[in-house]
Amino acid sequence: MKKISVLHIGIACEKGGIESFIVNVCSHLDQSRYLLSIIADCKNSPVEQELKQIGGKVLHIPSAVEDKIGYIKGLWTIIDKNRYDVVHIHKNSLANPVAIYICYLKGIKKIILHSHNTQPTNANSNVKVHEVFKKMTAKIPMIRLACSKQAAEWMYPENVAYEILHNGIQTAQYQLDSQKRQKKRHELGIENDMTAFCAIGRLTKQKNPIFLVDIFTQIRKRKENCRLYFVGNGVMAHEVKLYAKKSEFYKDIYFLGTRNDIPDLLQAFDLLLMPSLYEGLPIAAIEAQAAGLPLLISDNVDKDVKLTPFTEYESIEKSPEIWAEHTLELLKKSERNNSTDLIVKSGYDIMNTVVKIQQIYSE
Repeated sequence: MKKISVLHIGIACEKGGIESFIVNVCSHLDQSRYLLSIIADCKNSPVEQELKQIGGKVLHIPSAVEDKIGYIKGLWTIIDKNRYDVVHIHKNSLANPVAIYICYLKGIKKIILHSHNTQPTNANSNVKVHEVFKKMTAKIPMIRLACSKQAAEWMYPENVAYEILHNGIQTAQYQLDSQKRQKKRHELGIENDMTAFCAIGRLTKQKNPIFLVDIFTQIRKRKENCRLYFVGNGVMAHEVKLYAKKSEFYKDIYFLGTRNDIPDLLQAFDLLLMPSLYEGLPIAAIEAQAAGLPLLISDNVDKDVKLTPFTEYESIEKSPEIWAEHTLELLKKSERNNSTDLIVKSGYDIMNTVVKIQQIYSE
């Protein structure tokens, strides 16, 4: 039986939600049925080795930001040469619709456009340009997916059909494990009576990391023996580190960079903070809930992300002091339980996602 050739477009230079989603899905697809290729417009994607290990072929093209002509030529050549059965395009906005038009012009039979956010993550992306191409691409025959209703409304015009596809995770990896917790806390130097707050995601404007430093400063004024861990990298990393140094509690703020041990890290942490300016349906929030963590997230995050009792929202317009007070109240009342069954029942297990993806690829 001939394998179905699938091309994923959307890998960036920092590991974020799209990259995690692609790795999770590709690692669980039936390898006997699919030939997987992934385009990366950077040389050192943090997920490249993971994708190669699961049999994916990673193809490099120039960055659209640094070399627009090279980017277009690279996409055109790869798609023209290989004539994939399926091209799965992962997007935060339509400010750059080049891949869609190339697939359409080259006669790709199954184009999938997948919305992962509610605003562009790239600071250079133009919202007005996005709105123009949102209307123009509506006429192109595509399968349209979105991680949430808000993400769909951002990417697709009214009366255009789409399907919600949950950001599934490997729930078994997040089950409560006291031994893993002790081991990882020991590695990080977290004492038994210490509280470890965390933020997981790219250090970009979207994630509001400067505000998070201010929140933690207020938390630390109210609570001794606690730390904040940033997990992830991004264009604002240097800026955030410089800003953190201004805090009187800088010694309690840690930057772990890009990590591949998120499930174990979540065992070690005690509460996740997400004061994002906007989100689609963040995988980090699903993972944290699967690990039984309480979460305090901004009211700009899709409300569908709340799957467990101790996930609460706070207005992004409120002060760091109010965020700090809410965080400590939530920490005090929350109970850490094994939440993986709740995540599975809510449809966020990776196998639910993969079954739907394989149906779409194979129809």
